[in-house]
Amino acid sequence: RAIDTNEDARIDGAEVTRLLDDSELQDILKAFHIKTDVPRSFLMSLFGFSKGTRMTYREFTEAAIRVCGSSSDIRSFMLQYDVAQLKSMFSGRIESLRGIVAGSLDEAATAATGASEAEAPPPPPLPAVPLASSAAAAAAA
Repeated sequence: RAIDTNEDARIDGAEVTRLLDDSELQDILKAFHIKTDVPRSFLMSLFGFSKGTRMTYREFTEAAIRVCGSSSDIRSFMLQYDVAQLKSMFSGRIESLRGIVAGSLDEAATAATGASEAEAPPPPPLPAVPLASSAAAAAAA
């Protein structure tokens, strides 16, 4: 069965939610000691899904590997949850900052281009250079 049902090479939260309802996946998660008897939102956060997050299959499996063994130690499980929450929070903030910086750079470039075209004085004239032949220049000397 395919995980990526819309075949866009990325896995989204809806696809993982559907997958988590699969009894085979539940058995696989239990075999790797991944805690499954928790609220779905917890599990989704552990895998790195929040607010429209999409990831590659490789990123998904890396997230699953990170939480291996979480059912045997609740402290490890909660630490993984906290790490996932912080990663999500900081990823969102970094993307927001990228947007702000890109917008500021675009505004500055537009302002600089507009100001230089509107207010720039014409370039100074080039100095006159006499066009004399080398023989005439040598005779004058």
